[in-house]
Amino acid sequence: MKPKNALLALAAAALLAACGGGDTAASDADPGELIQQGKIDEAVEVIEGRLATVEKGTADEHDLVLDHADALSYSDPAKAQKTFLNFAGANASLVTPKDFKYVVSSLRTQDAFAEAIDVMHAGKQRWPEDAEMVELLELIKADVLKAADPALAAKMKGLGYM
Repeated sequence: MKPKNALLALAAAALLAACGGGDTAASDADPGELIQQGKIDEAVEVIEGRLATVEKGTADEHDLVLDHADALSYSDPAKAQKTFLNFAGANASLVTPKDFKYVVSSLRTQDAFAEAIDVMHAGKQRWPEDAEMVELLELIKADVLKAADPALAAKMKGLGYM
């Protein structure tokens, strides 16, 4: 490619990147509204775009991680669990029992009980006597009994909860 053509191609690529390829409206969308509208993939995309640019270890990242876990609970519960627990491990001062309860609730709503157990267990390890963690444990126990899933029951038993 001639230098002039290469420069034009580079400028065009930069312009497309700066404009977001015509997708700027989606990046401004409210992820919560997208989730309510059933546009889960769009919500995940918006959140992941914001997570890529947000300052790490901040309240803004915290809020995005919670939104991300909520959106992923619909499409990829294992990733929701992993994303939240990684953030919680790296940012212990930013997370609360209420955050664990929120993520567990999102997972339970999607019948992702195995992932919900893991998030509950991590919260229970951190705050063993916290009222919200005690409540979560009871909710998960009820879910496991209702589901009548031997693998879930074995998981709870192995963790010492049943």
